[in-house]
Amino acid sequence: MSLALLAEKLGISSGYLSQIFHKTVQESYIKFLTRVRMEQAAKLLKAVPLEKVYDVSDKVGYVSVKHFSHVFKQHYNMPPGEFQEKYMSAQRGN
Repeated sequence: MSLALLAEKLGISSGYLSQIFHKTVQESYIKFLTRVRMEQAAKLLKAVPLEKVYDVSDKVGYVSVKHFSHVFKQHYNMPPGEFQEKYMSAQRGN
C-alpha cells in the first residue's frame, strides 16, 4: 500500500502523512515497509524451507523476484536462496 493511497483515504496530503509517520516511527515509510517485508520474507523462508523464492517474493508484495532478491541481499547480506540453505543446514545440525 502506497503512502499516497493512505493519505488520500485519510484526506490529508502525502507529505504531511510522511512527516507524521517519520516522527512517530522514527524511520521513513519506505524503510519501514521494506524492513517489514524483509522480516516477513525471512519468516516465510524459515517456516517453509522448500518454498520457492519467487513465491515468497510475491507473498511479501514484490512483483519482480529479481528486485526482491536484490533488496533481500542488501538487508541480510546474502541472497534469499543462500539464507534458506543456511537455515535448513542449521536445522539439520550441519
